[in-house]
Amino acid sequence: MKVVSDQQEYNNMKKYSKYALPVCAVIALASCSTTKHYTAEIPPSERKTPQVANQSEVKNTSRYIDATAAFITGDLESAEKEYLTVLEKNPDEDAAMYQLARIYQQNANIADAEKYALMAYEQDEQNIWYLKLLSEIYQQKRDYAEAAKMVEKMVALEPGNTENYWILGNLLIFSEQYSDAVKAFNDMEAIIGVSEEVSTRKIKIYEHLKKDEKVLDEIRALITAFPDEVRYRAMLAEKLMAYGKTDDAYEQYRYIAEKNPDDPYIHITLSEYYRKKGEKEKAFSELKTGFGNPQLDIDTKIQVLIGYYSVSEIYDDLNPEAYELLQILVEVHPDNPKAWSMYGDFLYRDDRKKEAADAFFKVLEFDKSKYVVWETLMHALLANSDYERLETTAEEASELFPNQPMPLLFSGFCYLNSKSYANAVRVLKQGAGMVVDNPLLKGQFYSSLGDAYYAQKQKDLAFEAYDKSLLLDPENSYVLNNYSYYLSLEKKDLEKAEIMAQKAVTMDPENPNNLDTYGWVLYQLGKYEQAQEYIYKSMRMRAYPDPEIFEHYGDVMYRLGDKNSAKEYWNKAVEAGGKEPALLKKSETGEIEDE
Repeated sequence: MKVVSDQQEYNNMKKYSKYALPVCAVIALASCSTTKHYTAEIPPSERKTPQVANQSEVKNTSRYIDATAAFITGDLESAEKEYLTVLEKNPDEDAAMYQLARIYQQNANIADAEKYALMAYEQDEQNIWYLKLLSEIYQQKRDYAEAAKMVEKMVALEPGNTENYWILGNLLIFSEQYSDAVKAFNDMEAIIGVSEEVSTRKIKIYEHLKKDEKVLDEIRALITAFPDEVRYRAMLAEKLMAYGKTDDAYEQYRYIAEKNPDDPYIHITLSEYYRKKGEKEKAFSELKTGFGNPQLDIDTKIQVLIGYYSVSEIYDDLNPEAYELLQILVEVHPDNPKAWSMYGDFLYRDDRKKEAADAFFKVLEFDKSKYVVWETLMHALLANSDYERLETTAEEASELFPNQPMPLLFSGFCYLNSKSYANAVRVLKQGAGMVVDNPLLKGQFYSSLGDAYYAQKQKDLAFEAYDKSLLLDPENSYVLNNYSYYLSLEKKDLEKAEIMAQKAVTMDPENPNNLDTYGWVLYQLGKYEQAQEYIYKSMRMRAYPDPEIFEHYGDVMYRLGDKNSAKEYWNKAVEAGGKEPALLKKSETGEIEDE
């Protein structure tokens, strides 16, 4: 809707009100003894010399001028008082009523705004501004039917003003008078011709009323009016598809393809058409053609791949299609980080972590601003045990995103791997202090701190860190396993170690490390038969010989009295690369017999 300033509105109101002149003009006329009957519509040849009826009328005119000046400067309180005084002197002064209505409208006093606007309108039913104000007030009251009635009167007064038809049509939609709304828009089109804006409004109405043929007719009217605008044919084809008229839709699609073969979107649309018809090969062929067009924006392509991302997890046969499209994507947009990020997401999801890391490194070549890319990359590098690249990546990420704790956790992993335990403690303590409202992450920092302290033989600090970790994350089977195992080695708090180790096995019964730890804790408690059961399970589940497990099993068998089996597994421990088991040495020297 056109915005009209206060000064413009006063100018436009000349022909409707005796006082609605620009302030400077009113002042000039007052000084020349203007009468209250002067209007801009009276031709100069018919104007009579203005006469002042009496002194009070001059004062009232002056008061109106003062009120208007206050209104323009924003002093609404003073303006209200002056306009009310004008009405006391002249109760029929509709211009003052109108101005009071505007003041109350601005102050959100809708009841008084409506009251004075109606009073003004009753004085002059031909005044377009009074009708306009009333319409606005009814809209504020959400009384759209009454607002529409006011605009209908405005249309009657100004039949050539197309803006009023537009407002009327929308108000009739709001008041659910759909047929009348269509008529208003048709009347508007009779003046301005077919337009997309008006046609779109009518299409929405017909869709709401489920008048499919009317929808199609409106779009066909747009095509007739603008035959070179292929976008309208695409709109028509889309609706035809929605209404089950696939053959008619195909004719429109083919027309678009022939008319504009370089249209970047037509092949995506045709792909959807073939998909709905069940012709999968043709659908994918069109999709590849669309992806190969560099003019098709990458966001559209990404949306297609997002659909594949969720569906291909369920339907494996779609995964090859997804990767073929991804390959086209990075070939057509080799310098776009979105393309490589999408590729990396698929690779990461499918556990192709090394390739995923390479894709995310490509993203960072073009855009280093997305933290989520850095974090996913670091996860991929850790999963691939690529500690060398992980260390430098984590350091750079920490510099770019100093408020993010995760890069410090990854740095801690790298220092633990390289046995640089003092550095591990440093970065892990720093990172733990940065974590807010994320107990699981904070627990992970303390878990790794426990590992670093234990490696430095700072066992009390290690156990303290593990306790903090489990307070934050009681279900962390990794901490439960390590903590209980270290306690068993120290032969300390074995009952606590047993509870933790049993919980770790319950949570992750297929983990051979958990089984061995639980067995070893049971061994330290003298529960040899139970220990033999769990250590044997752990040994059987391992893909490769583990000297430590062989040694544990030999120790258990020795305590159970099967010395031959014990020596057999102790020897296996040595053959697997382990050191000579302690019990084996003692058994050979006879020291163990006295234990």
